[in-house]
Amino acid sequence: MPKYEVRLYECMYIIDPTLEEAEVEDVQRGMEENITSLGGEVKAHYDWGRRPLMFRIRRRTEGLYKLLYFEAPGNVVEEFKHTAMSDERVIRMMVVVAQPEAIYRPPGEEEEEVEEGEELSPEAAPAVPAQAEAQVESDEAEEEEED
Repeated sequence: MPKYEVRLYECMYIIDPTLEEAEVEDVQRGMEENITSLGGEVKAHYDWGRRPLMFRIRRRTEGLYKLLYFEAPGNVVEEFKHTAMSDERVIRMMVVVAQPEAIYRPPGEEEEEVEEGEELSPEAAPAVPAQAEAQVESDEAEEEEED
């Protein structure tokens, strides 16, 4: 069996907003347990709160957005996605290889290490990832220069 490189992954997933708080916590715990049982390690877990969906999914117009960073070998990701999407409480999810320089960090957390499984409040999470915010700021600066 070939050895797979351990990489940092970013997983954005959306939970059904009609769930009770205990069920939401159960989904989050299940995601973390899924990663650790497959040999991965959870690095951070952020709550981005209730947000509108771009289009209806399973007759829902809103979802509870969660952002999860984890390290795992490459062969783990497909099994993780399959197991996570088999939970009908998860509406959508996407897993990508995270670029360390583009990792989201809430304001005031620039130097601090996030504890495993730590969750932050929705107020701490911006509407768009830091990478997109930087692009918006640079676009605004270019527009000001043109004026």
